[in-house]
Amino acid sequence: MTRFIQTMVALATVVSFGYCFTASAGAYDGSRQAFIDHVKIYAPNAPIPSELKVKEMNGAAIRYGVWHTQQPRQGLVVFLSGRTEFIEKNIPAYTELLTRGFDVYTFDWRGQGLSERVLSHSELGHIDDFETFIADLHVFVQDIVKPETHPGLTLLLGHSMGGHLGLRYMNQYPHVFDRAQFSSPMMGVSANSWASRQFAGFLNWAGWGRSCAPGTEPVWQSYLDENACEGILKGTVSLPEKPNQALLYSNNLNHLAQASCWVEQSLANNPRHHLGLGCPTVGWVKEAFNSMADTMGNLDKVKAPVIIVGASSDKVVTFDAQQQVCDELANCCLWQIQDKPEKPAAHEVLIELDDYAQQFWIAFEALTHGSDAGCACAEIRDHYQHLQCSAL
Repeated sequence: MTRFIQTMVALATVVSFGYCFTASAGAYDGSRQAFIDHVKIYAPNAPIPSELKVKEMNGAAIRYGVWHTQQPRQGLVVFLSGRTEFIEKNIPAYTELLTRGFDVYTFDWRGQGLSERVLSHSELGHIDDFETFIADLHVFVQDIVKPETHPGLTLLLGHSMGGHLGLRYMNQYPHVFDRAQFSSPMMGVSANSWASRQFAGFLNWAGWGRSCAPGTEPVWQSYLDENACEGILKGTVSLPEKPNQALLYSNNLNHLAQASCWVEQSLANNPRHHLGLGCPTVGWVKEAFNSMADTMGNLDKVKAPVIIVGASSDKVVTFDAQQQVCDELANCCLWQIQDKPEKPAAHEVLIELDDYAQQFWIAFEALTHGSDAGCACAEIRDHYQHLQCSAL
């Protein structure tokens, strides 16, 4: 039982990005005007969305954002975030995409961010079935993105849980996206053992499906020991007293502080429905196990070029599972982040140290310049020599 609790704690961190509220420098309600007001102070170089709205989709109030590029247009990207994440957290990625000529469409998954929460206790991360996420994504693509009305490439990008769901979606709807790239996709986690799956199933059967998974906390907790907004203004963001959990996600504390600052101000506006999220429920864990098992070995309809970028030192999801998926796909390139032993790359590739994050964008350039993942692998090898690549 002790071993199970330890592994469930590990699973609780899958794409988890929790925060702890101290004193907030202001309040953030998630509107476009509030976004503009926030970034003037804390992130003056952040691009402003043309839309930041809430719309009923698939029976739930889903919050979405749209950015339009000011560069010669190359196409559009649908960006899928990870568990507990929210639109604002991935601004660095949107900025990179916009400068490359791609419009950006993204949304908060049902049950997190400022989309409708599933449970009355809003900080418990729950889902009845991962297929609900796929259904929400399909409505978003059909009703908001409408890719058939746009010229240029239609790309799918996803991080962690978003990468997992992106692969599922491409298998169910293989003709929507021209190409895809995923960072640290959640295709395997260390907690996914036979005993853990059986215990999660038993707890769900026993009526604990909507309770926190064992060993996890119902409210989000910060990785920083300071008020993030104040740290940004003073330029004093530093390692917390116990940095191990923070370093599971990124070595770039400035990016962690930016994400935390959004949550602090959101919590100040609405303590019950803010950007942060706490534990995964037993039901979420059970469905995550089921979805990973169902997806692995069931990707035969994905024919579009796919690049997967991950870190072998990732302690949140398993790099071996990413290799297994890439080997299974018809047209895939796996890129292992080239990092330094004294500062290994963590889970959050897109908000990592500049040298690490830039590798994702080198891969993106290779993906957009060619229609074959094998050619993309060859192009990336011109920059890095230790790439693993799936057999095509």
